[in-house]
Amino acid sequence: MYRKVLCILGLCIIFLAGVSYSAAQKGSDADASEVLVQIGDKKLTMQHVKWIRPGIVDDEKDLAKYAMLWLENELLYEEAEKRGITAEPRSIFIAELQRKNAHAKELEARLRDAVSLDVTDEKAWAYYKENKETDSAFKTSGRLAFSHIRTRDIKVAKTALKKIKAGQSINELAKELSIYGDAYLGGTAKGYTYGVARKRFGDNFVEQLLAAKQGQIIGPVEIKKGVFEIARLDSNTEPKYRPFEQAKRPIKTKLLLAEKHKAFDAVVESLKAISAERIVLSPKIKQDN
Repeated sequence: MYRKVLCILGLCIIFLAGVSYSAAQKGSDADASEVLVQIGDKKLTMQHVKWIRPGIVDDEKDLAKYAMLWLENELLYEEAEKRGITAEPRSIFIAELQRKNAHAKELEARLRDAVSLDVTDEKAWAYYKENKETDSAFKTSGRLAFSHIRTRDIKVAKTALKKIKAGQSINELAKELSIYGDAYLGGTAKGYTYGVARKRFGDNFVEQLLAAKQGQIIGPVEIKKGVFEIARLDSNTEPKYRPFEQAKRPIKTKLLLAEKHKAFDAVVESLKAISAERIVLSPKIKQDN
């Protein structure tokens, strides 16, 4: 239970770190002081929950979840104090590290939110033209559908190929001869993206399929040592580029985020430069720049 509470609270902290301070202030403050749960003189209010989960609505299930998480954490902390854990050097260091990290993440969120950039259609179009060929977000994935037989015996593969050319069904032969997991389905592989097909069957196999015509048989192809494939191309849906109007909004978001990251990185580098005389690195610490 202790690990579960820490894990969930950790996720809450990470979530909060990525949300702007201004977002945490949204909504009515009328019920901010309402106490959801109390133990001794310690209280969890609606304001506290809104800090943990900005934008939360008065959903009883959600509120109960955060209330119980807080209560369990408080009880476990009290028990940790009784057992002397909070006085141990390791616990003190970790707790202080997490405290500083929470403040640093809040600063990071505010620095990023401070960046305001009007990404024009012209800028988006320039990015689209320059990156259309290399950015996978601008095109749909190509997909292959094929029927195949996998075997660990080249003789079996060659025999299967002869039978297929003589008119026997590759799908029926797959049920009989294939060692692949889809053999019971007749060796039918549907809708594999080019990337997935390459991972599962290898580049050589996929390149031969891409070069084949619909209905053509390829193989035997040795996809790895001692493993052979016979396959029939059933369909090849080639990748298509998304039109600019569909890609425009994601491009603008991407460019804005890039500027936010750049601004934050600039602040970090400036802080390092200002503090250079105070920073001492071990020879074991390697730096790229």
